[in-house]
Amino acid sequence: MTQLTRHEMRKLIEAGAAVDITRGDEGTRKEVLRREGEYKQIAYTPSVRGCGGRLLQGVRTGRLYAIAGRTRALNIF
Repeated sequence: MTQLTRHEMRKLIEAGAAVDITRGDEGTRKEVLRREGEYKQIAYTPSVRGCGGRLLQGVRTGRLYAIAGRTRALNIF
């Protein structure tokens, strides 16, 4: 699995290469699952307390989804 910095993760979002789901909730997760069927984690951002972010890829479309911070979305996804 690839390790990214938080800065690199935010650059992916700014460039439009990844959809920002940092503030996502259960409804966001259901929407991603409806669109993708399932997703897999392809990268992460390390932090002092473990994982500080995740980069997910949808199985059906290949679209990237980024969680760029220690938010509730880390536990939901």
